[in-house]
Amino acid sequence: MKENDLDEDQVEFLQKVARAITACREVRCLTRNQVAKLVGIPHSSYARIERGECNVRVADLYAIARALEVTTDNLIPY
Repeated sequence: MKENDLDEDQVEFLQKVARAITACREVRCLTRNQVAKLVGIPHSSYARIERGECNVRVADLYAIARALEVTTDNLIPY
């Protein structure tokens, strides 16, 4: 599935995840670049995740949570 194939609910969900990631990163006083390095992904890919512009892989979401010292529950809106 391509990002442009996402429906409104999916786009909204990704934006909520992005906001949660950003909030957790800011609480930890980390830059996007620092988190990207901790996760092991390019800065540009991490920035797209934080802007809600792409479908984040589950493995990357888990790695982001670990880098931010939170659980994935903190990043996924219910």
